[in-house]
Amino acid sequence: GNGIRRRVGITVVQPGLRQRRTVGGVRELHRYFFFISWINKAGAVDNNIIGVGRKTKNEIEKKLKVAKKLEREIPTSEWAQVRLFKFHIEKNDGPKAVQSMNVVLASKKIDTKIKHRVLNEFLLFAGKNPQYDADLEKAITMLEADPTVPVAKEVGNFYYNKKQWEKAAKYYEKALATDPNLPLETPILLLQSYTEMKQFEVLSKKAQSLLERYPSQPHFYYYAGLGYNQLQQFKKAKDVLETGIDYVIENPVLEANFYIQ
Repeated sequence: GNGIRRRVGITVVQPGLRQRRTVGGVRELHRYFFFISWINKAGAVDNNIIGVGRKTKNEIEKKLKVAKKLEREIPTSEWAQVRLFKFHIEKNDGPKAVQSMNVVLASKKIDTKIKHRVLNEFLLFAGKNPQYDADLEKAITMLEADPTVPVAKEVGNFYYNKKQWEKAAKYYEKALATDPNLPLETPILLLQSYTEMKQFEVLSKKAQSLLERYPSQPHFYYYAGLGYNQLQQFKKAKDVLETGIDYVIENPVLEANFYIQ
């Protein structure tokens, strides 16, 4: 009861009332629990901090009203920005979503998994709104310090699946510059992206450097040969394809492609 509250120095705050000053970590702890309890009372949080919920107009307005009040009451709360980011995305408000996202990604208090979920949501948003590409790139750079998730590679995969080859190649290059030892799928998809764009000079050079690094990987011989053929460097193409075919094992599609070249 009140005796316990007095002992730990936490002031109970009701919505709309000012918070009494407390000291250091207690103040931050208080803000956090106040934030969680208030949001829960408003019915705005699901089992996770971002939540999905029914996206009816009334519910979004209700959540936004609560979140804006939270932002006024706890302007320094980074957790409030997680919730606000979600609202701004739902409202299609790009500039405010970027502002909240940047606060979340820079936070030392918010868990990495939540940051990646925020980035994933923004990636979907930027995929439909290419004017936010620069903000996406900045966000990726902010998360690159985390070695557990190859963010640039995942973004490359996103654009590859959308057949946006130039963006896919850009992020695969970025991923491989950060970690050259990524699984071979990444450089293979990079080479395919250059093929789709008909950038055969870049393709042949990149494939040649990769086959020198991985001399038993047939895909790199194939792409080098393809590039040389398109550049009409037929002798180089013949040599590289004849060498590479020996490394093809139980892959009839790739073997057929070698013979087509």
